[in-house]
Amino acid sequence: VKPFSGVKRLKAYGHMGKALTFTTIIYVRMYIWTEIACKYFISIAQEYLAVQECAFVAGLDAGLIYNSWPKMADKWIPDDLIVSRYGSTVRNFLDNPTTVQFTHRMLAYTTVLTTGLLWANVMRLGVACTGPRIRNAAHLVFGAVLGQSLLGITTLLCYVPASLGSLHQCGGVVLLSSLLWFTHCLRAVPK
Repeated sequence: VKPFSGVKRLKAYGHMGKALTFTTIIYVRMYIWTEIACKYFISIAQEYLAVQECAFVAGLDAGLIYNSWPKMADKWIPDDLIVSRYGSTVRNFLDNPTTVQFTHRMLAYTTVLTTGLLWANVMRLGVACTGPRIRNAAHLVFGAVLGQSLLGITTLLCYVPASLGSLHQCGGVVLLSSLLWFTHCLRAVPK
């Protein structure tokens, strides 16, 4: 299976950004956000950025250069993370496939960590405090982040077949939607 290539990263970034923005607006307009829901904005923003970063990963074929996990070619931080041929450090984040893949991995790790902590806090509070709806929404978020992580790792290790790459991008939208649903469920929490 040939890897998917030929994606113009800035165009893909714009299209993905519009799709994610519209998805988020639909949820926000459908449901009134409470103060407590806004506290989870960081988790939502991290996932939004991680999915947006997919456009750069696809556009630079960055998934094809370090097909190992958890390390990148037996190193936690690759040697070519920031290189002078791309000019400024900012250009490395836009044009250097190594930096783009590294950034995507770090955003994914922080998303897994923050959603894992979110899930653990809900489980610690118990059903009596949170209610079954919030608990189920937390399970959905945690399941979505684990599924998305496993799918991303599998996609990387299989040298990014188009089917897995597309499924991974769809999984990002599912995860973002589950986070938005979780924040909606928080409306039921008494102040």
